[in-house]
Amino acid sequence: MEKKMKNIGSENTEEQRRKYRQLLFTGNPDLGKYISGVIMFHETFYQKCDDGTRFVDALKKQGIIPGIKVGLCSD
Repeated sequence: MEKKMKNIGSENTEEQRRKYRQLLFTGNPDLGKYISGVIMFHETFYQKCDDGTRFVDALKKQGIIPGIKVGLCSD
């Protein structure tokens, strides 16, 4: 994720990552027409939108199935 944040000129903090993900998950009301599932990192699974809605619930509301990545990984 650090590389992605650097590429868009953003600081790699938890809050900036949350804002980036919020834009991805809620920025297009038609997202559910094109995306059927999202694999999330552990951090993302517990993050919330500005209004307090969990990302998981925001995705489910759009008909998108949230999942969580397990095991060791690197960005």
